[in-house]
Amino acid sequence: MAASDRTRKVAAGVALVVALAMGVTALIGPVAGSGGGGGQSSREQYCAGLQTYVGQLNSFQDPSDVALLDRLIADGNNLSKSAPDELTDDWGLLVKYLEQIKATGGDQAKLQELNATIDPAIGQALQAIPADGQQNCTGAGSGSGEDT
Repeated sequence: MAASDRTRKVAAGVALVVALAMGVTALIGPVAGSGGGGGQSSREQYCAGLQTYVGQLNSFQDPSDVALLDRLIADGNNLSKSAPDELTDDWGLLVKYLEQIKATGGDQAKLQELNATIDPAIGQALQAIPADGQQNCTGAGSGSGEDT
């Protein structure tokens, strides 16, 4: 029973990342279809990349899936480069968290320890990224006149 309890706690931590993804998917879903030109702004490119990343996060359910973790880490690093300046650190924290998950090798005890000692800043980052996506990536009607 204790092992089952641990698995649930670990799954809860991973579910936090997936919940972020599901929330962001709902927020930025319309953006992918609205970019019809080859001259997308950097914000549109970021939002499209964010949507793709969310799909990858949604498929992340196994902390021992090194291939998917490697892809999430690499893509997270790429998104951090195109993210708004105020989110660069948040993306860095998310990537760091994914690297820590990878370092556990899927070991349930290590994952449980990681979740027990998670940096509160990571939780804040996981809120800041979708909040920005909601604010800046939901231009389904108008709002593409914003240049930064």
